[in-house]
Amino acid sequence: MLYLIRHGHTAHNALDEVHGLLDDPLDERGLAEADALGQLFIGVELRAVYASPLLRAVQTATPLARTAGLDVIEVHEVLDRDYGPWTGHLKRSVIAEFGSLDAAPGVEPWTTFTARVTAGFDALVARHHGERVAVVAHDAVNQALLLSLFPDRWADHTAITQRNGCWNRIEPAQPSGWNLGVFDAIPGDDHFP
Repeated sequence: MLYLIRHGHTAHNALDEVHGLLDDPLDERGLAEADALGQLFIGVELRAVYASPLLRAVQTATPLARTAGLDVIEVHEVLDRDYGPWTGHLKRSVIAEFGSLDAAPGVEPWTTFTARVTAGFDALVARHHGERVAVVAHDAVNQALLLSLFPDRWADHTAITQRNGCWNRIEPAQPSGWNLGVFDAIPGDDHFP
């Protein structure tokens, strides 16, 4: 079972800027979201807590790992999408100029990005067959993985909402495939891991 988590809130989220590979920290709200996730997962027997190497993901993963008595393991495969020269720009400005973030020149192609994320997912599943693991990543990472696993659920990745500090539970289905047990949940909304 995989818990796919989006990092907590940052100042760039408040400004609606393109994050990408900016290595910004959680703000006060984000730190509270990370602590709430740690509390929510008390008693869940996680075998590993993985995170993108970016600070906002590691900071979100730390209380969760501490709760489970584990260290955070950083993995490149769930690093945020590279938005190239548009990193740090207002999303609405880039979209107004090019029609979408995907169409902006210099942005990591969606297919390349999705291939990296799904390869990382496949490696984690193979390493932790039948175990519960948490992965703390980014909005785009969660969108890529969710769309890849559940292609009939959304028209495209832009239709997938992932709030800061949210978690998703992805469960093995029988005889094969995956079920989305919980989607875009946050602490306090009556969903439990």
